[in-house]
Amino acid sequence: MDAARIMVVEDDADIGRLLQYNLTQAGFDVQHVTSAAAALAACAAAPPHVVVLDLMLGDDDGLEVCRTLRAAPATSGVGVLMVTALGDDDHRIAGLEVGADDYVVKPFVVREVVLRVKALAARVTNATPPATDAVVQLGPITVDHRAHEARVDGRVLALRPLEY
Repeated sequence: MDAARIMVVEDDADIGRLLQYNLTQAGFDVQHVTSAAAALAACAAAPPHVVVLDLMLGDDDGLEVCRTLRAAPATSGVGVLMVTALGDDDHRIAGLEVGADDYVVKPFVVREVVLRVKALAARVTNATPPATDAVVQLGPITVDHRAHEARVDGRVLALRPLEY
C-alpha cells in the first residue's frame, strides 16, 4: 500500500517544516501549504488522508477550512487533526464541533503529533464499508450500503464516512 497522504496547513514556516520533516520520516507522503486557500485548492485536486490544520491562518480561519472540508463529498472523510496555540476549552470544543477528529495544543511534542497522525491515518484508510448491496435493519436502525447512509426511525443520520 502507498504511504498515507498528509497535508500540513501551517502558516508558520518553521513549524510547517518541522511537521513535514517528522511526518515524512515516519513514512508519510507529506505536502505543506501555508494558507487556507492553498489547502482547499490542493484538497479539491487530490484529497489527502489526513489534514494537520492550524486554526489561525493568515487568509482564513482553520475552523472554516474544516467546515468546508466536511461539507464537500470528496473531502468529508478526510481525517482532521487541529494543531493550534488556541487551547482553551471553548476553542477545543469549537474545533471538535466543526468536525475535527483530534486537537493538539501548541507547544506540542512532535512525537505525539506523529503518533496521533498515524492513528488517524490508520482509522481513515481502513474505514471502508462492507462490499455489499444489503440493507441491514436492526430495530429502528437501517443501514443502506448502496446509498451509504444510516437511518433511525426513517430519519437520515448526518454521518461522516468514518462515522458511517
